[in-house]
Amino acid sequence: MRGRALTAFAAGVLLASCQSAPQEPASVLNCDNGDTVEVGYSGQYAMVTYKNVTHRMRLALSRTGARYVGDGLQWQTQGMGKGTMTPLARNDGGPPPVSVTCKAGPPKK
Repeated sequence: MRGRALTAFAAGVLLASCQSAPQEPASVLNCDNGDTVEVGYSGQYAMVTYKNVTHRMRLALSRTGARYVGDGLQWQTQGMGKGTMTPLARNDGGPPPVSVTCKAGPPKK
């Protein structure tokens, strides 16, 4: 009985880890500010690593392309090889959020 419980627990942990990990290989995009973004997709989620921080983002409503939000940021893709990372909009009248555009291909010189 104890062996079955342990097996069920291990299977549950394995299943949970599979659901949070991207199923598609991660892509590395070069940004116009010299940084890179690594992004992988799994169903309704994107795992976006920017400035050595990984953000788990959920698919959100978008007029065009795909848009993912999480951790106060949004990642919006336009086609297969281009994306923009932007802080979510401010409502306090401060300066507009700064965005960075990233593309597949060699880094910009």
